Formats: sequence, C-alpha cells, structure tokens
Amino acid sequence: MSVGVVKWYHANTRSGCIESNGENVLFFHPDGKQFREGQAVAFERIESHQGPQACNLVIK
Repeated sequence: MSVGVVKWYHANTRSGCIESNGENVLFFHPDGKQFREGQAVAFERIESHQGPQACNLVIK
C-alpha cells in the first residue's frame, strides 16, 4: 500500500483527492468513511478509464 495525505475532501459529493510523495493527486470516492484535509491515509493505486485513482483507503 502507498501512503499519502488527503489534499481535499467534499462530504456532500463523497469525493476527494490524495497527494502522495509529491506526485499528482489521486482522486477517491470512499465508501462510508469520513476524511479531513491533512489526514494521513494508506491506499492502493489503480488505473481507471478516468486516470489513476486511490481505493481501499485506510486512515493512518
């Protein structure tokens, strides 16, 4: 798993993005979890038709 920081999260749309090792941000859509900006998370990176995304997020 990779580690990163939540750059932003919108509870109303249940989407956000993660910055990891200074790389481009990865978008995510959590399933029932709440996140906040600056929170450390572990995640798996996947490639989707919309580009790279983070999945299976775990709060660190």
